[in-house]
Amino acid sequence: VKLTGVASAPSPSISTVGTLTSVSTTYGSASTNSVGFTLSGANLAEGITVAPPAGFEVSAGNTNGFAGQGTSIIVGSAGTVSNTTVFVRLAAGAAVGTYSGNVVCSSAGANSATVAVPSSSVQQAPLSITASDVVKPYGQTLVLGAGQTGFTSIGLVGSETIGSVTLTADGGTEADSAPGAYILTPSAATGGSFSAGNYNISYKAGTLTVDPPPIPSFNDWATQKGLSGNNALPAADPDNDGIANLLEYYMGLEPLTSDRNPVSVSWTAGNPSSLSMTYRRGKNTIGVTGGVSWISSLNTNNWSTSGITETTLDMTDHFNVTATITNAPSEAAKFMRLRVEQQQP
Repeated sequence: VKLTGVASAPSPSISTVGTLTSVSTTYGSASTNSVGFTLSGANLAEGITVAPPAGFEVSAGNTNGFAGQGTSIIVGSAGTVSNTTVFVRLAAGAAVGTYSGNVVCSSAGANSATVAVPSSSVQQAPLSITASDVVKPYGQTLVLGAGQTGFTSIGLVGSETIGSVTLTADGGTEADSAPGAYILTPSAATGGSFSAGNYNISYKAGTLTVDPPPIPSFNDWATQKGLSGNNALPAADPDNDGIANLLEYYMGLEPLTSDRNPVSVSWTAGNPSSLSMTYRRGKNTIGVTGGVSWISSLNTNNWSTSGITETTLDMTDHFNVTATITNAPSEAAKFMRLRVEQQQP
């Protein structure tokens, strides 16, 4: 009896050895603690395709050739695939969150093998956003709120961008806001190509500086006060209060409103006695100089500032200046005057 038959071909097979452990990283960086398992195959018609779960990437044989998030690799070719270590890690581009799943190893005609990846995490990356400093001229209005692009950032991953932030200030935005420094606070970064959920954002304040209004010259001041023609001359006195325009400007007074006693003189008895003159000096004047001097006789013109002491009191919108000269009993009489001069350009 003759027996005949056909020998069956060995079945293709895929084998994995090893258990993966969890990994972790910060957004924008691949996990440095990559883990691995051993992969082999026999009687294969083609190489073994290794597909990572979402958020992970794989590399065969070394830790330098990772293919990218979610990208499959092929290990070996038809026939036998000898023991090869497959490394698994969280990819740099994985968004913040928790990831797990299976690495699936497959080849045509063979039963697929899976290797479980335990729950692994991507934490938020630090991101600092600082409001840019702003300088606003007095008299202008500054509109803040959402949609502002006056900021800088440190910590964005790759080429990601921020579209805008919301800016608020603790003052200084109105046209009549007092000159000075105000806190400019950013918040609510949005837009661009970044995702706020991937970052632990810290916001840092900037400074809004309101510049003081420009100081008008005497001529500009006269125009602003509505003076014209002869009434705008330095020596004119349109309100007939005995104070010329130039003095009104220097003292911070109103040229069309009668002012009384902007200068006072007092005498203090003693040995020596003293003579004092107190006068008003404006805070916003340019191109004029003023000061007190004294003389022993009105029959001469030898006015002097020698020996005069001054004290200045800030009255918020102007200064009160007191000039004092002493006079011993043996000295001749003393007279004082306040002289204001307009500087020539």
